[in-house]
Amino acid sequence: MHIAERILDVPLHNDYGEFLAAAYRTRSGDVSEEHLLLYRSLEVRPLPVRVNSACFTSDIFGCRRCDCRWQLQFAMRYIARAGAGLIIYHLAHEGRANGLVAKLRAQDAGAREGLRSKLAYEVLGFPADPRRYEATAAILHDLNVREIALMSNSPHKRRCLEDLGINVATTISVRSPDATLEDLYAWKRQDFGHDV
Repeated sequence: MHIAERILDVPLHNDYGEFLAAAYRTRSGDVSEEHLLLYRSLEVRPLPVRVNSACFTSDIFGCRRCDCRWQLQFAMRYIARAGAGLIIYHLAHEGRANGLVAKLRAQDAGAREGLRSKLAYEVLGFPADPRRYEATAAILHDLNVREIALMSNSPHKRRCLEDLGINVATTISVRSPDATLEDLYAWKRQDFGHDV
């Protein structure tokens, strides 16, 4: 069982407007993880929610191998316009929860051998996507958020959250209009069953 502890909330102003940022810590047994939340009002139902995996290469350095930065920016724009919503930024989900070094190794193997990321991870001995969402559900429960509009193209993420007691009333497609990402979306459909 995951226990969620809200540490503090601070105002955060960015290119999309005024938000609040909250630091959370979740624990399960001896494992503790930190999470960053960005939100406006949490009173709307269903609440627009983006469950966002850290992607330092894209989010911070602008790498264009993926659409992660675009998805995060989309979520901030959406919440700013709606005046309500929540981003849960999972720091421990970097590299699909395999870590930063594993991600860079998979990217290197993919570039050298022409492998899509799923196969590159597996060739290196890592699971293709070991991300879990118990911490997400624990945070949502702690915030008393039970019904969400999930910003995601992943049916797997939706099913996981529903299995953990979160009512996903609807999904909001998160797809970049950038034509150079068409191959990325094609392999996400093939390898992970994404709705893109």
